[in-house]
Amino acid sequence: MKDRKNEKTGGSYLVFATGVSYTGGMFLAPLMDYFNVPMSPLINIALLVLAIVLVGLLSFSISRNRKKKMYDVLKFETLPRGKLWIRPGSVRHFLNVLLSYLVILGLSVFFFLGYVESRNFMVLIVASGVLFGIFLLNHKTFKEGNITVKLKDRRI
Repeated sequence: MKDRKNEKTGGSYLVFATGVSYTGGMFLAPLMDYFNVPMSPLINIALLVLAIVLVGLLSFSISRNRKKKMYDVLKFETLPRGKLWIRPGSVRHFLNVLLSYLVILGLSVFFFLGYVESRNFMVLIVASGVLFGIFLLNHKTFKEGNITVKLKDRRI
């Protein structure tokens, strides 16, 4: 039987992190007024669209660099051509990715609507970060390592 006195549960770290977060939030709350900028709804929407486009371009750039690295490692000229059928590893992994997308997409919409309502730049920055998190979630769809695939339409 294990001696439970020597086991650490990690609960004290959670309480510490919660206390620091709450205290930091209380000290930073007065600074949020500095990020409220009165502007017309047209400029507000233009900044929103600009932020979405910049996040999309950043994600595209990262994806392009990763694709370039993959092409440097793999020699596609020597591989047979065809369509691959990639299935998820398990139902649990599929549901995990699907629910992650839905939750982060909901958060992103919530924060963007919060920016439109409050006109606070800090909310726009957080919303852009959450949207970037959606784009980063694409890397979670397939687990790294060996993946079983089937050739669907084999052309050589």
